[in-house]
Amino acid sequence: MRHHLTVILAMLATSLSAADYSWVKAKDDYGWGYTAYVLNLVAFHDRIWTFEGNVIHSSPNGRDWTIETRNPGWTGEVAQGNVLVFHSKLWTLGGHSDDGKRLRNDVWSSEAGNNWQQVTASAGWSPRRGHATVAFRGKMWVLGGDGLNDVWSSPDGVRWTRVAEHAAWPARNRHRLLVSNDSLWLISGLAGERQLCDVWSSTDGATWVEVTGCAQWGRRFAPSAVVYDGKLWVMGGFQKNDVWFSEDGHRWRRATDNAGWFPRGGTSLAELNGKLWLLGGKTGISSNSNPQDIWYMTAATRAAP
Repeated sequence: MRHHLTVILAMLATSLSAADYSWVKAKDDYGWGYTAYVLNLVAFHDRIWTFEGNVIHSSPNGRDWTIETRNPGWTGEVAQGNVLVFHSKLWTLGGHSDDGKRLRNDVWSSEAGNNWQQVTASAGWSPRRGHATVAFRGKMWVLGGDGLNDVWSSPDGVRWTRVAEHAAWPARNRHRLLVSNDSLWLISGLAGERQLCDVWSSTDGATWVEVTGCAQWGRRFAPSAVVYDGKLWVMGGFQKNDVWFSEDGHRWRRATDNAGWFPRGGTSLAELNGKLWLLGGKTGISSNSNPQDIWYMTAATRAAP
């Protein structure tokens, strides 16, 4: 009897947790006049900001957009996951140009998002693409990239320290890097052409623990990940629009197997005013398969009346 009650309570908790979140389409077309695949999305100064190539937009509500600049100063693109907020500034760390043929390791910052200054033309880490960045414990962090599994940190964007030359996790690109519960979390990615579904955590960037070798959401190409409502979230990936969350990185619950937005990979996520915003991505392999719709997710206790 006690066993059955435990199972029922666990099932009910899972059901309630999944039902507590819902998706809403905010806009069919962001209205920029072109489509974009790579959209870095960050929350800054009570607005959400997108970075696509050299064009930077911002919005206070996800519906009304302003072009902040078309010429921030750098050449080429800022790849997904290479924009962060640190010490009340926006930062970009590296990127690529000439269709990915020329890799960069420059660092730029901006106090307002429309005027940018080059902090350094060449950071301590090598030029790369597919790396991940985050702010953690008073420093900016750069992890991995094509064929790399190194870890770097900096207090100012100029002075960089190699924390680990070869971290315990396999070299990868297009991975996701999050901060939760005073730890770094590295999720998914690509090792060559092999899709990864592992989850790793670290409290210092040097020593890493494999939380799971393959999470319940399984192998997928270009999923998105974010911290929202005190949980880790993984969602989407090419031909997928399911949504998963976890409180410990090991046990994952599926919030929905169909979020409502069309299946896509490489989406960008950011939280603003209690809403989790989703933009961009790619629904297929053709050049016109970049969705232009805008969605947000809310927790039931935060849903607008």
